[in-house]
Amino acid sequence: MAVLTILKYVFLLLQLLNLKNALFAWHIRFWSLGIHHILSYYVPALRPKAQILHSSSSSRLFDAYTYNSQATLGDIDFYLHKSNSTYAADLDCARFDFLMHHFRTFFSDPRFKGVYIPLAGISFVFKKQIDPFERYHINTRILTWDSKWLFLESRFVGLDGSVRAVGVSKYVFKKGRKTIPIQDVLSTSGLEVDVEGEKRREEKYKYAEALLGLDDLLEDQKENGAVEANGFSAEKIAEGVRGENGVAKRIVA
Repeated sequence: MAVLTILKYVFLLLQLLNLKNALFAWHIRFWSLGIHHILSYYVPALRPKAQILHSSSSSRLFDAYTYNSQATLGDIDFYLHKSNSTYAADLDCARFDFLMHHFRTFFSDPRFKGVYIPLAGISFVFKKQIDPFERYHINTRILTWDSKWLFLESRFVGLDGSVRAVGVSKYVFKKGRKTIPIQDVLSTSGLEVDVEGEKRREEKYKYAEALLGLDDLLEDQKENGAVEANGFSAEKIAEGVRGENGVAKRIVA
């Protein structure tokens, strides 16, 4: 009986240490942000307080918004630091919070009712580990854009100020099948693109081109008959599985 009691308390302790990754915890975090922002359109007093890192520009176009998080038990891998695979889940909430803050005027405009923003790509660079139970900030801002794509830069920053990882995300604004030009999104949001802003957009676009290049890689595979995720053509896969005289063999690229 005593053993069962000990196991029960150990189980409860583990659950408390891992609340961030408990069942439906991600959904609750994500949708509570959305509900909070939507309610604040009607009751300004409920507007979430934002931690804003103001850019050097006179415009708020490149301001960064801070989302706070912590590496809990379920985030830790066998190297005993935050697993690289968990950074994307953190970014879901951080980016959503940024978009709802930064484009508040756009989302409240009746002309754009029903707009949705699918994530079309993401790339990470990992610089320094995040230790178990360490707290950190995720600072998200606009990196650059073109007529179709909006690119966001998100930096994972420790409380000591060191950058632990950087993620670049690619978004498109859609209403049905129609793509909304990013310039329309910015202007509706009251985000002025002055000469300095345009210069910065052009300078940062080279980083976005690397992410866009992955689309070209996929198109190149399609043109060469590659239909599987591993890049092999259907014919080569069939040949590799069938082998000589119907005997299975391993595919060698």
